[in-house]
Amino acid sequence: MPLYSGYDANEKAEAEDGEGMAWSMEMQGDEPAVQRYGEAERVGRGVEAGADEEAQESLLRGGAEGIFVAHRSDGSPRKGRRGAHSRSTRRCCVIVVPAALLLTLLLALLSNSNRSAQAAKPAVEIEAEGSANATSFSPIDALVDPSVFQLGASGSEWDVSQAVRTRTYDWTISEVIAAPAGVSKRMLVVNGHSPGPTIEANVGDRIVVRVENRMMNGTAIHWHGQPLSGAGQNYMDGTSGVSQCPIPPGASFTYEWTVRTSGTYWWHAHFEGQYSDGLYGALILHDPKDHLQLIHAGSRAKEEMPSESALIAQQSRYHHDRVILMSDIWNDLSGAYLEGYMSFEGPPGGVQGDEPVPDCGIVNGIGHCAGGLQHSPASLPVLPDKTYRLRLLNVGSLAEIRFEIEGHSLIVVEADGTEVVPHSVKSITLAVAQRYSVLVQMDRGAERQRKWRIKADLSDSMFGYEPEHLIKEQAMVLQYEQPVKHDEPEGSTASLPVPDHQIDQSLDPSALVPLIPIAAPNKVDRQETLLVSFGLTSSSVYRAFFNETSWEMPPANGSSVMALRKQKPYPDQLVFKNDQTIVMDLIINNEDEGDHPMHIHVSNTSGFTLTTRKV
Repeated sequence: MPLYSGYDANEKAEAEDGEGMAWSMEMQGDEPAVQRYGEAERVGRGVEAGADEEAQESLLRGGAEGIFVAHRSDGSPRKGRRGAHSRSTRRCCVIVVPAALLLTLLLALLSNSNRSAQAAKPAVEIEAEGSANATSFSPIDALVDPSVFQLGASGSEWDVSQAVRTRTYDWTISEVIAAPAGVSKRMLVVNGHSPGPTIEANVGDRIVVRVENRMMNGTAIHWHGQPLSGAGQNYMDGTSGVSQCPIPPGASFTYEWTVRTSGTYWWHAHFEGQYSDGLYGALILHDPKDHLQLIHAGSRAKEEMPSESALIAQQSRYHHDRVILMSDIWNDLSGAYLEGYMSFEGPPGGVQGDEPVPDCGIVNGIGHCAGGLQHSPASLPVLPDKTYRLRLLNVGSLAEIRFEIEGHSLIVVEADGTEVVPHSVKSITLAVAQRYSVLVQMDRGAERQRKWRIKADLSDSMFGYEPEHLIKEQAMVLQYEQPVKHDEPEGSTASLPVPDHQIDQSLDPSALVPLIPIAAPNKVDRQETLLVSFGLTSSSVYRAFFNETSWEMPPANGSSVMALRKQKPYPDQLVFKNDQTIVMDLIINNEDEGDHPMHIHVSNTSGFTLTTRKV
């Protein structure tokens, strides 16, 4: 597994006996009116200054082709040091129409020059000439803002019935020195905080985020899992080098997009390993048509629901909504570790091809690394006899994370933005970028024990070696509080009691069933196969490969500009082109020993849906 993937991860890749998952994605193009911008804005949107007008205007209109991009190495890969392993297969069913979309599975095997720059010089805030270095120490209370984990506004729960509106955010990205896990390290923050701000909105809302880059490296922000559609929104995806150029140091860029889907998502930097350095946050989107409903927000009338879902919807209501962000962490900026990862020697303690193993983990911004100061763990205050929806996100870079609450069962009701039939378990393992929502009944408040341990332990399943200083066990505290006397809306709690013998000990993702069944198209027009492998190039550099190709950053124009100019791809690029409406099966065979979650970036109008079938 790469330390940081330019593609994102939203599902644990796990298949046995020929069974796999299929992604059914419908992509519909649009032809908005031509928009013209100044030279600087053209650069920021992925078209370099001086590009011909046809290419500029095509990019702004949305273009005319669907393109699937990967990149070729300078030689065929040789078998790496990894030994025998199982092979897993995934099938993506993709409906492709003419559009300016990039279906990118990008590996973070980026150019060494940018990594070297990041590792060699600290990314301090840009100040006026003569001012002091602005990088300063940020204590844990200043670094972590607890309000980002409690959904709703001004202490109240979220109102899903609000009228559609524009929600505007102003973000300043800078560097600080902080000790989220007790060890001082350089970090990247938004408005002084990591995790960054939580964006919460309803379907139909317009999101406007003005980003000011006060680092000394470029950056870009990606809205994970969002189907961006509408005039000019294809270049709001935030994929550096593909949908936009990085936001330069000292410059600003405004992201604007419309919410089209609901569920649990996140935003993060999409430039090298910056999200590993702290540039990430929750993205929580609501829809009044969701079956999962806050009791405070009411629910739809029964006649509006599919009859087969009415009972489940009644059982899947909850009183409070919270976010839990879990991550692995390194005690330095990612650039230093990426240098070791990409070197001939490999990281300290490992060999060539080993991903650098993290030092420890953090939960809601706080953790404990070996030799560090001991912070008070993050806490989750709860009221007894209430049902909480906990939105679990693995915002890390390498490790899978096992989540469990002492003395409480977890009822899984959402997986990666898709509502599922409630399924009770004791623990859940989340791959990188994977998200689950669980309902937890706080039914232990009458007991003498008021505090319960929430475990978020790093799994070593992805580690090629294990340093002596590694601390895998991380936790936060669930604490019962005395309820405040006030009138409560009537409504059932989350779920009927489930006997212990009917509760699975650990979640098997293949046991989850979408609440509303999603059928894959029967007719397939085209089939493409991607073979995922790791090995050495002809230059003895360790890389990841799709069909014996490996991403290299284009030396000049991004992939989108080249495609719009009808230019041939570079020799190190693997491109699937399409110019008509089709259904395409994309079959992914994993030849590596580790699990590899995959994520597709797409600009469309109806989003993409996850379906399951045998391969």
